[in-house]
Amino acid sequence: MSDVCKEDWDHEFNRQDKFQIERRDRYLIPFYKIRYAFEGRYVFMEKFNENGKRSVIETQYDTVVQQRHGFEYIEEKISSWSDKIGKRDLFMLETDSCTNPGHKSLGWMHNTKPHKLLYAFEMKEGGLDIYVIDFQKLKDWFWPIHTKYDVWEQPGFNRTQCRKVPINDVVGIIPTTHYIINADLKIHQLPCMTRKAIKA
Repeated sequence: MSDVCKEDWDHEFNRQDKFQIERRDRYLIPFYKIRYAFEGRYVFMEKFNENGKRSVIETQYDTVVQQRHGFEYIEEKISSWSDKIGKRDLFMLETDSCTNPGHKSLGWMHNTKPHKLLYAFEMKEGGLDIYVIDFQKLKDWFWPIHTKYDVWEQPGFNRTQCRKVPINDVVGIIPTTHYIINADLKIHQLPCMTRKAIKA
């Protein structure tokens, strides 16, 4: 990767990271404290240097949450709102983080090992539409049939590839809880949509 490409990639990574942290701190902190974690106990897997610069601790998950039965490890994905996309009815499950020759790397559907995947969509009016999914069961179901789903390649230097999986296919067969946290931080649990999902 050239110095120019690396500089652009770093800029895009920092922009995305800033968005994730802003939405996480705004919405997921109250979500964990008020609704999801036992007695509001959770830890983000990050650290800060003496200049206040954030770095992620190298783990295979983003957050550790206390539950009554023990600890739960969570991987978080927050999708930004876009008027071009509008209503979201797909999970973008990352199979390849980078597809450039000489720089190929596997995506988080391969190399993360949390208990749960927290996949959230930013809403137009503010707030998040949150799905908390049993990640190991998702992987066990997904990989034998992943080629049934269309590939989406993210524009950019990494050319990250995902599979476009309808939400209904996932929640119809994988244990999932569904929440809405509004812009005013009120939290509601909703029934998950169900229908006959494609099985392996």
